[in-house]
Amino acid sequence: MCIRDRSSAQNEQEFVGSLVGLKVLVLNYQYLVDEEREPLEAIVAQSYPALETLMESCITNLNEQTLVILKIIFKIFYASINLDIPRYLFNEQVIGKWMVYFKTFIDKELPLELRSPLSDYEEVLKLSLIHISEPTRQAEISYAVFCLKKKK
Repeated sequence: MCIRDRSSAQNEQEFVGSLVGLKVLVLNYQYLVDEEREPLEAIVAQSYPALETLMESCITNLNEQTLVILKIIFKIFYASINLDIPRYLFNEQVIGKWMVYFKTFIDKELPLELRSPLSDYEEVLKLSLIHISEPTRQAEISYAVFCLKKKK
């Protein structure tokens, strides 16, 4: 089962299982450095284009299943950038696309039936994304910063 072809999955659980498998694979490289992270570079280069297409689809059609998929994709992204940013994301258009996905998701109003009953949820609704910084420097490793602000 390949994440590129969601339609080939016999059922949605099989597809989600393949995403979880990718997440576990990426987690194996999360805290490694230099040469030890090299396999992660290949994993990111191969899987991220499919994840980008999947995110676009899920964000435009939010339901319980797409939220599960988005959560897994967010965890894959976090694990792959936690210690070092993969070369695939050095491209300004690629990282810019991911930032737009995150901003779109943060700004999107969840349907009532998908809202979490957690007490923290109301606090999260009071936040809005106000800024995503430009990369800090034109070097091999560069970071962007998200700024959140309480809504008035």
